[in-house]
Amino acid sequence: SRFMQGYKGAPRAYIATQGPMLHTVGDFWDMVWQERSSIIVMVTKLKENNEKCEPYWPQPRHKTEEVKEEDEDQEGEKNGRRQEEEGEMRQFGRFLMKVKNSQERDGFIITDLEIQLLSERRAVRHYWFSSWPDHHVPECIVSLLRLVEDVEMHRKSLKSPPSSEPITGPVPGSGAVIIHCSAGIGRTGCFVASSIGCQQLRETGQVDILETVCQLRLDRGGMIQTTEQYQFLYATLAQYSLQLQHQQNQNNPEDQVGLQLQNLQLQNNN
Repeated sequence: SRFMQGYKGAPRAYIATQGPMLHTVGDFWDMVWQERSSIIVMVTKLKENNEKCEPYWPQPRHKTEEVKEEDEDQEGEKNGRRQEEEGEMRQFGRFLMKVKNSQERDGFIITDLEIQLLSERRAVRHYWFSSWPDHHVPECIVSLLRLVEDVEMHRKSLKSPPSSEPITGPVPGSGAVIIHCSAGIGRTGCFVASSIGCQQLRETGQVDILETVCQLRLDRGGMIQTTEQYQFLYATLAQYSLQLQHQQNQNNPEDQVGLQLQNLQLQNNN
């Protein structure tokens, strides 16, 4: 596991790590607790090329055995997720956990967890983006961008000023966003670079992809493993730039009228 800088060199913004295995699940949750992290982003399936990421967060009892033998089935996953919402406590390492809520989005699943150690409880949100094959790229850029935006919105919401209401539930931490795939370098690097690039585009309208990737590799060697992943990063940020332009055009219709008048004048002059 390595800390990664965020946008504008923000220290310890992310933690890049490999997918938890049977003998490292306890260590993984120790890290989550120690760093007071409230967001985990998983960009891998549970089983790939005969290699497995251990189901390290609460799973329905009947589904756990299936996952160990087979890749997850979509319909079974939906049924299982509904059962998880009952909130049965499970133990992982030193921690007791239960699912508070689970919802499917376009291309990923969000699971809100309550984690307890002794008398202290904390809230952790788990994102699972399973449609990203190892050493390759996702089929849908839009789904990845939605994931990046959702993670960023939730991260910002955790930093909002506390309300005057009394705290009755588990408290979220303010630590680094934890991202993992299988090895924690290829897809993990793409996600972190996409997140940083989107922030840069929102603030400046420009993005320096090469500089971002070079900085990631200084923090953790091997980040973004293939040419295909590097090209996909360009395509992802190009798509996000177009989305921002479209939003800006919708928010400023007067500017569009002005541009149309300018175009008409140019056409008449020609």
